[in-house]
Amino acid sequence: MVEFATVMTGDVPRQTVSQRNHLAWWVIVFLIAAYSVAFLMFYPKTLTVDDEKIYVNQARTYLQGSTTITQVDPFTGETTQILPSKYPVGTSLLMAPFVWAGGWQAAFVSSWLSLVCLVLLTALWLSQENRSPLFAAVILGFPAALVMGRVAMSDAPSGAVVALGLWLFWRGLNRSWWYWLAAGFVAGTSTLLREPNVIPFVVFFAGTVFRRERKCFALIIGGVAGLGVRVVSGTLAFGEPFFFITPAYGFGLDGVVQNVQLYLVAMLVLVPGGLLAALGYRGQRRPEVILTVLLFIVFYCFYRYGAVESGMVKRFVLSLRFFVPLLPLLAFAMAEAFPRWWHRFAEIPRDSTRRVLAFGARVLVVLWVIGITSATTGVHWAFDHWSRTHVELRQEIQRHIDGAASLIINRAAYKHLDELDGPQVVVQRIDLSGDRFRTLTERYKPSFIVFVDRSDSKHWLGDIEANQEFIDSLARTPQSVFDHQVSPAMRLRIWRVDNPSPVEP
Repeated sequence: MVEFATVMTGDVPRQTVSQRNHLAWWVIVFLIAAYSVAFLMFYPKTLTVDDEKIYVNQARTYLQGSTTITQVDPFTGETTQILPSKYPVGTSLLMAPFVWAGGWQAAFVSSWLSLVCLVLLTALWLSQENRSPLFAAVILGFPAALVMGRVAMSDAPSGAVVALGLWLFWRGLNRSWWYWLAAGFVAGTSTLLREPNVIPFVVFFAGTVFRRERKCFALIIGGVAGLGVRVVSGTLAFGEPFFFITPAYGFGLDGVVQNVQLYLVAMLVLVPGGLLAALGYRGQRRPEVILTVLLFIVFYCFYRYGAVESGMVKRFVLSLRFFVPLLPLLAFAMAEAFPRWWHRFAEIPRDSTRRVLAFGARVLVVLWVIGITSATTGVHWAFDHWSRTHVELRQEIQRHIDGAASLIINRAAYKHLDELDGPQVVVQRIDLSGDRFRTLTERYKPSFIVFVDRSDSKHWLGDIEANQEFIDSLARTPQSVFDHQVSPAMRLRIWRVDNPSPVEP
């Protein structure tokens, strides 16, 4: 690691490069080990994001041999079969073996393994292209990637699949067409996790056609086959071969205003100089690398999702998680650009200046690795500490709604419920008005009202007011069974409703 500043200054003996890469691999393995040990020490205890619950319920439904779950109409008592999720099936299928072996608590293992694979595949790709595997560490220096490695969602698996596809593509440049067939298949099946995963592949694949490369047919055949898997999965899981969930937030110029500053900070600071390195890339397939990075960033800049409903820290992670699949390509560009730029600095004629630069570079690399090491371990402790509130909420809700026939909840309470093992009837507060409340509480006894009051954003402050307005609108105040401020930003309130209590007009 400390030789980084000298062996990257130009033509160096092959043995020196080999020693550099050997040391870099040890650093990568050490960082992965540190992350993994801390992950096991502070293993996730609960679901903290709404989408986690959706994916886990989808996996559990598939393990039961079904693609739908039974939903009871709370007002008529009729049952219907509904989809547990409208998300692509890939993430839940990856979780399924772990959920089968260890219950819903094991779902997090798939994300951890995916992050490990993401880093290793990127390091392997760099090493085989005669670049330092150390640049793969930028993935473990990206806060959103560290968090998504312990969150049961599609981000870490998406990053691993994209890294695999890019590695296969590069391996196939001067080798058998089988590599490109596999790369095309991986690109097509990446849509089983998330549709925008194809963005890192589109420009590269189009470039082969534009260059009239003879092996481009392999990419096309592989891609069609991979998309065919997506079509089959859509037919089996959703009854529609081309099933596609419309983005809830949509795209628009207002998304750019909302996102551009945060994304620039991410691409320039959290991935140190990553965007500059991509724009300054001068290696093989230069146009494709630059266009892919720009296309990916522009696409998500226009996406209106900004997690504005969440607090600042959570929004920071949830917004930047989309860039996890882009990290392998940024690391690849950095591994080409940074050594070349360093070579220019090293050509400064004064020996004393070169020595100062070399020493400074060594110090920076050491501090960078130390910082990443701290992040890979510290993220687990910090997340565990933060999620204790969620653990308490889940436990208290389960303890106080024992025997519940139905639940009335606000949106913030949703993720803390276990729908497959809990009451069949769960109704959102916003779906109740007038006589609907009376109908529900007459049909299902006892019913419970479960509100989680969050104060970490303007959106949730408004939700607190709506919760209280609902309780105040009841002609008869229900029996309060629990009311506790579980954290400075979260309060849990639970009421038991045994007798019908009409809502005032």
